[in-house]
Amino acid sequence: MMAPKPPHEAARLTALREYEILDTDPEIGFDDLTLLAASICEVPISVITMIDAERQWFKSRVGMEATETPLEFSFCAYAILQRDMLVVEDAYQDATFATHPAVTEENGIRFYAGAPLVTPEGYALGTICVADRVPRQLKPEQYKALEALSRQVLTQLELRRKLRDLRRATIERDRAEAEKAAKSAEIERDLQFAHQFQQALLPDAAHYPAVPNAPFAALRLNFHHIYQPTLSLGGDFFDVLKLSEHRAGVFIADVMGHGARSALVTAILRTLFQELATQTPDPGQLLTLMNGRFHHIMEDSHQFLFVSAAYLVVDTERAVATYASAGHPAPVWVDRITRQVTPWAENLDPGPALGLVSDAVYNSYEVAVKAGDMFLMFTDGLVEAPNAAGDEFGETRLHATIAQHLDSNTSQLMQAIMDDVNDFTGTTSLPDDLCLVAVEAICDSPIT
Repeated sequence: MMAPKPPHEAARLTALREYEILDTDPEIGFDDLTLLAASICEVPISVITMIDAERQWFKSRVGMEATETPLEFSFCAYAILQRDMLVVEDAYQDATFATHPAVTEENGIRFYAGAPLVTPEGYALGTICVADRVPRQLKPEQYKALEALSRQVLTQLELRRKLRDLRRATIERDRAEAEKAAKSAEIERDLQFAHQFQQALLPDAAHYPAVPNAPFAALRLNFHHIYQPTLSLGGDFFDVLKLSEHRAGVFIADVMGHGARSALVTAILRTLFQELATQTPDPGQLLTLMNGRFHHIMEDSHQFLFVSAAYLVVDTERAVATYASAGHPAPVWVDRITRQVTPWAENLDPGPALGLVSDAVYNSYEVAVKAGDMFLMFTDGLVEAPNAAGDEFGETRLHATIAQHLDSNTSQLMQAIMDDVNDFTGTTSLPDDLCLVAVEAICDSPIT
């Protein structure tokens, strides 16, 4: 004798499986409730059942050995067809259950009371039921207690599901965090590699070119630099290149932005500079060639990015320095003999930044050089360094700092500049990349 199927049986079974309760091990939270039901109702049998498609499975049981039975032996399959408790006081006297296999078998069931376990969505998953092999009646307080216990069973089911979902969410979170940590570590390794690669592109202070090589030269060049990127990868770049026995070129650039993209551009600039510097002795012509090539690269990559740059060539044989700018701050010209600290030249045309105008042409400016002269090239991260009030360090402060340390050697003078910048801003962590490069003309005999 098989009970009819509940309405929306497929959806009910789906809901049952979502709880993942079937065929699980005994749990004390459910076992306590079956013991309590048997005690309150004063019966030898108490069961928490789950009604599956073809069986009733017992999550917890008192007074029964079997862990499941076919549905044709199930009273609970009838109990889930209604929302109220099903009570059969004497199965022999009940038209539905008088011939039921669970009743007619030896020592069969005579009394049954089952409260359905109804989910918030309205699906009856099974019951908490009590039974006896003799007829009996439930007292009103027992009836109410069994209904209350059915709600507690459902609370246990919901708690169990939420704990399961929490465990899964925790596992998923841990997995995601592990993946994120692994990815972050990979990115950090890549950034570290890129940082080391970018540093390798910069000139090594211990191996600046000797210009000229000959001893006791009338004019010799010394180089110094400070490079301080905001991030591990900077957008500032410089290079020092020996062009001939008596000529050296110093290139400095400030790429728009920071990070990996800007660092990649610095590598492109170094390649272009070292390739083109051998093709022309004129700084303006070099910037013109670089701009055309760089603009073409940016256009092909569908990127908008520009670079301020400057190029200084010092010829110790001719005792002249030639300079060209692509939107870059003018260098400071320091004359240690006359103790003058001035910009390179008044009304110097800076020209457009590299990459802005495809056919831009850049002018060169030439001045005489003597021993004791120094040219300080820098990026705008130096003069635009702000203090807490938003004021910038500025070129006036830069010139004043240099003037106060004219008797120091170039390395000490450049460190004094950095100390004054840090004192002004109140921090050693600046918001923009900073690069200073000094070219100093000296002679092998004392300056008189």
